[in-house]
Amino acid sequence: MKRWIAGIVLAFLLGVMIGPPIVRAGLGDVLTVSQLVVNTVTPGSTAAGIYLGPGSLINLYNGLTTVGNGVVAELYNTAPAAGTASIGATTMFTPASAGTFRASFYVTQTVLGTSCSGNSTIQANVIFKDPNAASAQTVATALFTVTTNGTLGQVPLTSGPMSYTFRSSAAAIQYSTTFTAGGSCSPAPTVQVFPVLEAM
Repeated sequence: MKRWIAGIVLAFLLGVMIGPPIVRAGLGDVLTVSQLVVNTVTPGSTAAGIYLGPGSLINLYNGLTTVGNGVVAELYNTAPAAGTASIGATTMFTPASAGTFRASFYVTQTVLGTSCSGNSTIQANVIFKDPNAASAQTVATALFTVTTNGTLGQVPLTSGPMSYTFRSSAAAIQYSTTFTAGGSCSPAPTVQVFPVLEAM
């Protein structure tokens, strides 16, 4: 009995001195903030590590004070099927409050066009409502160009920004594309768009 009690006391004292046990997680496991074991540092410190502030936001990262969400968070990366047509307005995310976001686009060609005498273009657009705007606006960002029948793989960016940072109110953030086939294509080159939305 005495040994059993002594064991409990020793376990309690070790828990106080060295803290809670480390939780080991495998692929697909979900940890709560209370289970997350990090090299925690306090605000104002220049030490390496992460400081979790109110709301579980990362307020300090390796000695650098962060703002906003603390770190970038990927919110959307669903690629539509490859095709030869424009993509209508597609909702990526609807924020609960105003914030700063970044939309990026990548385009790849999956099937060569046939008999194309001209170039085909894919214009990527971001649709959002600025906090000071009366309604949503569409901003043309990256323009990608397939030269004649094209080449399988990455479609070159020919103008505009591949990534676009903006402020949005609590309204749907969408993307769309405008596909314009080159002259005499039959059929046009088949492309696939990879949109990504991040919270800054």
